Amino acid sequence: MALNAAKPSRAQKLAHVGRIFWNYYEPQNKLAKLAKYVKAEMMPPSPAELPEIQRRLGNIVKGFETAKWKQMPVKEAWLNTLVVMEVCFWFWFGEMIGRRHFIGYVVPADYCLEDDKPSKKK
Repeated sequence: MALNAAKPSRAQKLAHVGRIFWNYYEPQNKLAKLAKYVKAEMMPPSPAELPEIQRRLGNIVKGFETAKWKQMPVKEAWLNTLVVMEVCFWFWFGEMIGRRHFIGYVVPADYCLEDDKPSKKK
């Protein structure tokens, strides 16, 4: 018993080709967008940007000295808290990557300096 499948219409064929094109094009588009943002955001500051960074840091210090942070809206304070948490977490993850271990450093059991070895006396 063979089922007779209906022949797809031209619109269905065109939609299928469009889906194939989109599935091929979309990842490349995302990769290009990612490359653009990485190039802009991950680049270290240029010497021309250093005075602006110094001014902004000075404004932060001045804001703490004058207790300006007490008049900050809750939304802005929450966003600042999230930014500080993100920086701390990235530092923490970087430390774990550098250690190649979650907790502490892995030191082999047989690692010992010659001066620290106990001497055997007869």
